[in-house]
Amino acid sequence: RAGSRAAEAAPPHPAEDRLFRGAGRPPTMSAELLQLLQACLEPTARQAAEARLAEAEGRDAAQFMLLCAGVLRDRQARAQVRQLAGLQLKNAVCARERGPRARQLARRWHAVDPAVKSQIRAAALETLLDPGEACVRRVAALCCSRIGAVDVPAGAWPEAIPSLATLTNSSEVPSQVAEDAMRTLGFLAEEWQSHLVQDISVRRPAEQGVAAALQGLHSASLAMQIAAAKAIHAMLPFASLPQLQGDDARDACALLAAILRHCGSSAPEDLRREALQCLACAVPRCYRHLGAALKAMVEGCLDQVAAASDSVVVHAIEVWTTLAEHELQLLRGPGHGECQRLAGGAFP
Repeated sequence: RAGSRAAEAAPPHPAEDRLFRGAGRPPTMSAELLQLLQACLEPTARQAAEARLAEAEGRDAAQFMLLCAGVLRDRQARAQVRQLAGLQLKNAVCARERGPRARQLARRWHAVDPAVKSQIRAAALETLLDPGEACVRRVAALCCSRIGAVDVPAGAWPEAIPSLATLTNSSEVPSQVAEDAMRTLGFLAEEWQSHLVQDISVRRPAEQGVAAALQGLHSASLAMQIAAAKAIHAMLPFASLPQLQGDDARDACALLAAILRHCGSSAPEDLRREALQCLACAVPRCYRHLGAALKAMVEGCLDQVAAASDSVVVHAIEVWTTLAEHELQLLRGPGHGECQRLAGGAFP
């Protein structure tokens, strides 16, 4: 049993007694944590086990998170137990939505010893490499994104995006690992949105994420293409990408072309849906260079109106409402001379 192996791995340490104080002979921390997580899977024991876990977190949050990270990484433990450990870790780092609780937990995480945080981050990233358990990789992705929501804006984890980007484009890892690394980029940007992170705090990491996702769009794997489109949609609002608005149309056209090639009726519907959302997001950011892509935009969106399901048609329409709204803002503001009146002239 996983709990028995962990219990035999190391002798008790005085800090362990402080973290898990229960009735009877004090076991090692890792063994106790495994037992409590396993108890959470039993309906009759779950409430008491969850209370013990909450007590342990309150007693020594840093050590508790480190132990949870260790269980998450342990490939000998049951998948369900590893999932629970990951969820405990994710929720201990920070809350999902911005508010007093999230700020309190973020301050607590910032106060954790840097060496301990480094071990926790490494455990979450290592778990992403587990080729055998998709559910565990998904929880590890959520852990990485929650940690990144706190650390990346603070400049405390500069290697986060480069590490994930390397995994997305590595031939040395299984395809499912690369795909989950790409999903992690999208999850991370969604966490930034939930915590109202200012784009100036994550601009460079977001640009790195968009670059990695653009490579993913050219993958032969449908799962990777969908994950990459989602990542672009989530990351793009945080990336300044000044070259997209500059005089050089190359980068803007490359971005639009990569997205548009998946908007046509020949692409699977799930991919078309995500690509159209990306296109709507890219429209105001690439506006100066939309003229060259306008014909392809019209053809791609008309294809959806004629043949696609309602969920895809909605996003095709969103592309043009976004363009129209952007041009209205230009006409009403000091930049009215920059309006190209593309929306009105796009359709015969």
